[in-house]
Amino acid sequence: RNGEPDSEIVVSGDVKKQELCGCKFFKMSTAEINGKYTFTVDDESFVSLLVLSGEGNLSANREALPLNAGDSIFLPADCGDVSIDGEIKILISTL
Repeated sequence: RNGEPDSEIVVSGDVKKQELCGCKFFKMSTAEINGKYTFTVDDESFVSLLVLSGEGNLSANREALPLNAGDSIFLPADCGDVSIDGEIKILISTL
């Protein structure tokens, strides 16, 4: 391998996602958001987010947080619906 991810880039609405790597212990992907990205954190896994670039806002459980490059957010398993809006690139880690 040359260090490049094996997976294709998937574009859906305002989001461009790419799986970087995965094994039986975890998965890592990136998401480039130019608008709004909504997803659900179920009871199967936590979600860890690292903001790589840009800025935006995260909303979950009637709470809102600003996001900026360098921020790290931990979303516990089963926390429900999450929304991120802005022009932002994030690294996503899950089980």
